[in-house]
Amino acid sequence: IDRGVSEVTPLARSEDAVDKGLALDERYVRANTLKARLMIERLARAPKDDPEMLKQARRHIIRANRADPEDPLPLILWHESHVRFGETPDQNAHNGLEKAFYLIPEASDVRIRYAYDLARLGKHDEAIRIVEFLANDPHQGEFGRSVLKQLQEMKARVQK
Repeated sequence: IDRGVSEVTPLARSEDAVDKGLALDERYVRANTLKARLMIERLARAPKDDPEMLKQARRHIIRANRADPEDPLPLILWHESHVRFGETPDQNAHNGLEKAFYLIPEASDVRIRYAYDLARLGKHDEAIRIVEFLANDPHQGEFGRSVLKQLQEMKARVQK
């Protein structure tokens, strides 16, 4: 990736640091995951699409997943790499997000992503059950209730 000589942004410095880590161990899960995240962030900020860079980012996600299939971060990032760019996640992305949820059900952001993905698949009741947990949480209850309301509205629109 040609980042140009004058670009000394935190994003560019982070990528350089990650590249050094990958040079030491190309299978390092966290370095591959972070490299993919940084590339995805760069793509999201770019004025035009770059399908080749997205493929490269996804290769880092695949490498991280192959190095540790039980690590939830590559699974989450694979799903995000589709949603972030307006693509409909395929069954593989859904399955990965589902696995990530079961690996770390205490992670609210993963719980919510998974619930919305289930709703997208028409599994509204299951999505609602997953978010009810947050709606009853003393620390995140208000946020959980807000997400729960959105999911219930999605279900109602489909049932009309």
